[in-house]
Amino acid sequence: MDFKLKTHRIGKAFHGCYFFILNKGLNAGKPLLEPCPNCWIISMNSEQDLQRLYTLQTALWHSGACKFYLIGSVIFFIRIHTMEQLLKRAISQVNFDDLEEASCTLKQVLEIENIFRIQLRSAQKLRRVLYSRLLKDLELT
Repeated sequence: MDFKLKTHRIGKAFHGCYFFILNKGLNAGKPLLEPCPNCWIISMNSEQDLQRLYTLQTALWHSGACKFYLIGSVIFFIRIHTMEQLLKRAISQVNFDDLEEASCTLKQVLEIENIFRIQLRSAQKLRRVLYSRLLKDLELT
């Protein structure tokens, strides 16, 4: 799987299969679908490679593998060469069949998380309504 990792320049148009990777701050290494000022663009030849590499980068970021490579005293960052080497090592060692299977399972987990978020917001609204009803008849002013 070949990829190119370059510094993103705001306003430059890109074609083909690509995504972005945040390179500064405590979330450095986080894959992004939209560019931001402090990111790299990673491009490859096929959509299938794009999905695989995006999933792999997401796994590296969520597992904390990128945090090990953070440098800097005030604003943390990862060097582009370091990220490139990390990706190459991960690509050479990962079993992409297992990665795709895990990706399907993770999508299901994300759907469940979204359902829980919706339910939590509804429970919070219900709690506010119940408190409001409790205080409705009180003369507090």
